[in-house]
Amino acid sequence: DMFRLRIYEASVHKNVLANKRLARLSEAGLRTAMGLKHGTPLKLPKDNALEPLKIKLGSLEQIVALAIRHRPELEILRRKVNVQQKEVDRKWADFFPDIFAAASFTVAASTVNQQNTVFSSTVFNALGGGAAIGIQLTLDYPAKLARYNKAQAEWLSQQAQLDGEKDKLRLELEAMWREATDQHEMLRYNKRAMKAARSLFVSSVQEYENGIDDSVSFQDVLESSVSYLVRKSEWLKSVYAFNTAVARLNRAVGSNVALSGRSQ
Repeated sequence: DMFRLRIYEASVHKNVLANKRLARLSEAGLRTAMGLKHGTPLKLPKDNALEPLKIKLGSLEQIVALAIRHRPELEILRRKVNVQQKEVDRKWADFFPDIFAAASFTVAASTVNQQNTVFSSTVFNALGGGAAIGIQLTLDYPAKLARYNKAQAEWLSQQAQLDGEKDKLRLELEAMWREATDQHEMLRYNKRAMKAARSLFVSSVQEYENGIDDSVSFQDVLESSVSYLVRKSEWLKSVYAFNTAVARLNRAVGSNVALSGRSQ
């Protein structure tokens, strides 16, 4: 039994070293992301158990719509398209006449007595007004048509560029969203497998120590213990994979993709 224990000890120790190595690399990456120099002490919270994010992901269409609203490069393209659309409307308006109207009203009054004699007639008070309406139209329609077609072509080009960026973004987000949803599903399966492996390990120990089942050997106990450690390691990996997938999705969208807080 001691020899078997040492054999399985090597398998367990291999997983322990791998987890320690990943922990060191994660700490180094966190220090780099925080802008800390090499060797700077980094104090982590004591309660730093790895747990899955308690969120509910939205649908792919909701994720894409959220990204379209928050991605700055798409907002810039949308504004350019809107400006160019206004330019197209202005060029179209050049085909029609400009109608204008003008009006004036004049009032003059003075405290000076008006001189009205046979030798002089001076009037200081006056009242008058006028109004006019007109139409202006230039007949250079070939030039107007050329300017309109140019403005419309630029608008269509910018609109096509915006649509292309949306399609590229959708493809990028779909890959991230499907990865996150797959990892979310694997969380449930790996957690159920870990619980089953733990129950099998506890049952094997009890049967071996109490002699309930003579067919249970010490090797069965070791195999069940290793199986439990492997399944727990797989569950922790799935937690890490899901959390990082959500983080990448948040970064790509530019906003929080969670619909509402909800326990996994």
